[in-house]
Amino acid sequence: MRRQRLILAVLVLTATLLPTAAFGQTSTVEQPKAASLAANARHLQQHQAEVQSLQKAVEKQESESAQAASRLKQQDQAIERLRQQLQSATPAAGAH
Repeated sequence: MRRQRLILAVLVLTATLLPTAAFGQTSTVEQPKAASLAANARHLQQHQAEVQSLQKAVEKQESESAQAASRLKQQDQAIERLRQQLQSATPAAGAH
């Protein structure tokens, strides 16, 4: 779910920045076209770096989540084994 939102955010960001970079649009202050394109390229590069950083963070969280799920599964199995041992030991204790 987080990965889908991140991908959607990247697509929206790219869709927003590409027309600006392609057409050399600038802010209210008019700049030469080359300077405008260079500024747009820098912004795009910064956003791409941020996206990569966020992707790494998401991957790390997903990995940690998978590890936690695995640990919980192991704990559940251990609890179930102990429960079964307790149930099998209880009738034996009552027979003595």
